[in-house]
Amino acid sequence: MKRLLIFSTLLLITSFTTLRSQEKIQNPSKSKNIIKELQSKEGQTYQLLITLPKNYNKEKAYKVLYYLDGWWLSELVIGNYRLNSITNKVNELILVGISLDGDEAAWNDQRNMDYTPSAYDKEKMKISMKGGTYELNEKTTGGAASFLSFLETKVFEEIEGSFKTIKNERGILGHSFGGLFGFYCLTNHPETFKNYLLISPSIWWNKSELLTEENFQKINKTANIYITMGTAESGMLKKPIRKLIQDFDQLKEKETNIILKEHENLNHHSIVPLGIYEGIEWIYK
Repeated sequence: MKRLLIFSTLLLITSFTTLRSQEKIQNPSKSKNIIKELQSKEGQTYQLLITLPKNYNKEKAYKVLYYLDGWWLSELVIGNYRLNSITNKVNELILVGISLDGDEAAWNDQRNMDYTPSAYDKEKMKISMKGGTYELNEKTTGGAASFLSFLETKVFEEIEGSFKTIKNERGILGHSFGGLFGFYCLTNHPETFKNYLLISPSIWWNKSELLTEENFQKINKTANIYITMGTAESGMLKKPIRKLIQDFDQLKEKETNIILKEHENLNHHSIVPLGIYEGIEWIYK
């Protein structure tokens, strides 16, 4: 895992030129990559890793796919999108990775807080857990509402003010806790995104508190929802995701476009590249 993160970080350094007061576009023959920095009201500094289509036209409106954990997923997302573009003729997209300028410990600290919809309830879960080296508790988790506010008031405003976009076609991609955050948006703030690419989402969080009849009734009937996991993942993760199958009938009655895929022998990390590729293909082809 550490080797993958270090490798991803090195690739990030070579793929992006950090911009502060001025923006620069690199490699005109390839996808154009930009980095911007934004600060939340809580004082956290984030980086937006923006990838424009190869033939970007400022007069054209594009769908935007926002992906979480940009700190280590950017190369996988960009690479799989390019492969899809070559082989499957998917929609031209603007990719926006949400990241931060820090080390692995800072990344774990950020995602533990930002992507979880409530404070970790040790009594309910009956187990102590860590996210990276950090204990999950009321001080390190439960910041999803604040992070969503940051997206809505800072990130969307920045992207939609800088580029022509199709606002009602926003997409979100998340893995693990990132997938949990995506599911939180799907069930509690369905107006935020239309397209959901959720890989091994941690909807076990606090005894699957998001899996309620009330929440399912909130899901936007026009949403496109791709959820995937590997059969070699933990039972704690697989059980609530499989429960979603039982709720598919009511979702289909609402004409929601949804698919759940399990891949044999893939675990919580080996599922990521395939999930990204298939999700982009399924949603944007």
